[in-house]
Amino acid sequence: TYDVNVRQVDLTLANIRQEIPAEKFFQENPPRTSEAHRKQFAIGVQAYLDGNWAMARDQFETCLKLADFDNPSKTLLAVMEEQSFSPPPGWNGFRELTEK
Repeated sequence: TYDVNVRQVDLTLANIRQEIPAEKFFQENPPRTSEAHRKQFAIGVQAYLDGNWAMARDQFETCLKLADFDNPSKTLLAVMEEQSFSPPPGWNGFRELTEK
């Protein structure tokens, strides 16, 4: 499984620096996606990192059925599509970012 680690969030608001515990931040800003979606996305990310892009594709496409506004799934699908849904030779679980 893919675990998401959270930590304190450091926010700057109107030149006031304030640390907010992650738990409080997420209570005040709940996710827009369902737990089922987040589990599906985590499976997809792990499959992507592991180089199992066929499985990742299926997971991210399911994510979009659950939440069509899911831009991270759209982005990873586009990245994989550029490679015909097959990881490049020597895939090490990451890609070089060449632009912002």
